[in-house]
Amino acid sequence: MKHTTLVFCASALSAVLAAPTSQIFAPSIDQCPPLPRREQYAASVHDLRPDDFEVIAGIGDSLMAAVFARNADTPVVHKDQLNQYPGVSFVMGGDSGQVTLPNLLQHYSRQDLVGASVGERPLKTCPDTFFCLEENQQVEDQDHLNAAFGGATSQAFEGQIRYLIKHFGKGTPLANKWKMLTVYIGHNDLAVSCMPEYSFEEYRKRMEAGLQLLKDNVDKVHINLVGLMHIEKIHEVTSSKPGYIRPFEDGSMQIQNYECVCCLKGQTDTITRNVPQFDSSLKVLAAKFSDINLSSTFSVTYQPLKLDLGAVPPEVFR
Repeated sequence: MKHTTLVFCASALSAVLAAPTSQIFAPSIDQCPPLPRREQYAASVHDLRPDDFEVIAGIGDSLMAAVFARNADTPVVHKDQLNQYPGVSFVMGGDSGQVTLPNLLQHYSRQDLVGASVGERPLKTCPDTFFCLEENQQVEDQDHLNAAFGGATSQAFEGQIRYLIKHFGKGTPLANKWKMLTVYIGHNDLAVSCMPEYSFEEYRKRMEAGLQLLKDNVDKVHINLVGLMHIEKIHEVTSSKPGYIRPFEDGSMQIQNYECVCCLKGQTDTITRNVPQFDSSLKVLAAKFSDINLSSTFSVTYQPLKLDLGAVPPEVFR
């Protein structure tokens, strides 16, 4: 399906521009005017513009990896329909014609943006957990700098960071180019947050350790920490439409049993309580790693995601 969107041209991708501008709206990013040209790239994070970024990267789970991004249109789900579509990932997708962050950012870039994921492929599954949880699942010629994979929790944060450090850490060819890194991970932690090892305290510790690893090994990077949704609402929304949740062809598995352990145990209230605590951890960490030094080349910001899932049509969910 082709989607039409309104794009806020003046500041959709940058919180601070060099000079005040009036608001200009257009049906396509292609119709948005370029930024006033400047010869030098930003010297610090306090002077960044969209056209300074030469590299884009992502860390996350199935949402970032675009697992099941295209819905099945058959009465039952067949194994050959279990795919992931990194090229249409809303944060990292680089397939032509898709409304994604890399494609929007490319409009302002001075040269080809490095890192966007492309294409599609079958989803690798494992019998005990459905989503395979081992590290190093990236397919480099498709994922590029999209380190995300389905089922990832904050326990995978460090491994995904090390995958990216290999590509643009200190001493690499991309080390001195400005990078936008979006971190969107934690929904799978919430889904099992009724278990002690996935408490918000453990989530915060793992996220803090990962951010410190990035700070120690990566220069010229702006990191977006994206807030989390009330995922316990997804089951309510999808269950409200009879027949929307489709069985697998052999009836051997219900994916919902793997997606949310706490939901299966009847502990959705635990998730409801934990979402603001997880989000608060991200806000605190963003503040801790923010650097007011005017020469800083490392920044972290918290991007809240206030989405009312109860108001979203079931068709949105895969």
